[in-house]
Amino acid sequence: MPGHQKPHRIVWKISRKFRLVASALPLLELLSGRPAFAGPAPQVANFHHTKWTSESGLGAVFDIKQSPEGYLWLTTSTGVLRFDGVRLQPLAEATYGAVDTNDIDSVFLPSSGGLWLTTMSSGLLFWKDGRLTAFPDRRCTPTRKMGRLVEDRDGSLWVQGAAGLFHLRGSVCEQAGAEQGYPGGFAAGILMDRSGTLWVKTRSGPLLFMPRGQSKFQVSKYGEGVSTSYANLQEAPDGTIWLSDDQGLRRVEGKPGAPAFSAPPSGVSQKNGKFGDFTFAPDGSLWAVTTRGVQRFDRVEQWAAPQALETAPGEVYTPRDGLSSDAVWKVLIDREGTAWVATNSGLDRLRRNVLSKPALPPAREREFSIAAGDRGSIWTGNSSLPLTHIAADGTITSFPRTRETIAVRRDHNGTIWSAGAGDFHLWKSSGKGFSPLHYPEEELDAVVSVAVDRHNDPWITTRSGRAYRLVVPRFPRSTSTN
Repeated sequence: MPGHQKPHRIVWKISRKFRLVASALPLLELLSGRPAFAGPAPQVANFHHTKWTSESGLGAVFDIKQSPEGYLWLTTSTGVLRFDGVRLQPLAEATYGAVDTNDIDSVFLPSSGGLWLTTMSSGLLFWKDGRLTAFPDRRCTPTRKMGRLVEDRDGSLWVQGAAGLFHLRGSVCEQAGAEQGYPGGFAAGILMDRSGTLWVKTRSGPLLFMPRGQSKFQVSKYGEGVSTSYANLQEAPDGTIWLSDDQGLRRVEGKPGAPAFSAPPSGVSQKNGKFGDFTFAPDGSLWAVTTRGVQRFDRVEQWAAPQALETAPGEVYTPRDGLSSDAVWKVLIDREGTAWVATNSGLDRLRRNVLSKPALPPAREREFSIAAGDRGSIWTGNSSLPLTHIAADGTITSFPRTRETIAVRRDHNGTIWSAGAGDFHLWKSSGKGFSPLHYPEEELDAVVSVAVDRHNDPWITTRSGRAYRLVVPRFPRSTSTN
């Protein structure tokens, strides 16, 4: 009959030349709970904490910037330093002697490369490719330590100066005023969002914005309130704009193109809503400076009211957890998702642990077999644990008939092979369960390891030293004619 195939016949062939290393793997951190590394400060939640303080030659840190090359540039009480994660390098050394470290107050990193440097007496300096250019107009110098520069799409700078808001284009410094729709006075906070819109929070109350290509500010419906000190503006990954000042930390602009944003309810308590600087991680979590240290919030887009409260669900990092100080100035999330915290006593790093410990059933042994599963899951087991599946969300499913699992393998088709004791010595995944597989003299000779070759044929070795290959006949694909 055209297209008919004979039933497959499973054949085990013995090989005396086959050798295989035992498959039990010591997963120190992942499964046994023993730490794979130790840091200089205690871990908090699922983050590993490290800090650099006066013992590392570092004083107070007020600001942190990351360059395209990955360096951190620190504005500190002792000047500007470059940090590669190990070594703190003075600015004079980093610029090959072109810049005098003693006169530098703070640093800003433009997208085109180089360094903008503020000085205590000589205005702005720009260093790039070994060349130093001076911009001596003191009006276009940010306020000391905390003042900001933001870069426009055309490469010009908007400056948070002591006497107001300024615009530096080329070598010309211009003050923003009524002609641009700016009411004058100190700009408490400034931000250039990804679309090229300039946001300015005035100290007297209104939040202003100037869309890209326009020359006059508009007044936002939200963000009202006096800002007695500095205000902080940030853009979330979803494009919403957030503001932190005396009125608390809240969302003041919705997603681009979304329906009109509704302001926070007037009845929301401000009692526990005092925050300083804040930022967003790539996963959407919000990190904010509090009076106790740093607080991390998840799923802020699901908050019923678009306002942060210290009582909202989240994790708090304080000196009790090892933070260098509760006087925090700045929090930065680098390109790898690591949080850096600038404090009065130094620099802290909170890096998410790569390894985590799943809640496995109790096991006496510390050596495990392991194989990758689908969708971020794993298969594991050991001599006191049956074959166990751990899903990416932590859900655990065990297969009790596969007791004393000492070898687990996954073939190229995704089939899981398991060897050990129990009702049978060898198992193969089948649908949602496992089926036993027989081999010569299985009653007398237990399987100790499993492997899969490039042809997807499984191999086993037994306690007596024998090796077998399971051969499944491969039939050519037949064709049928009408």
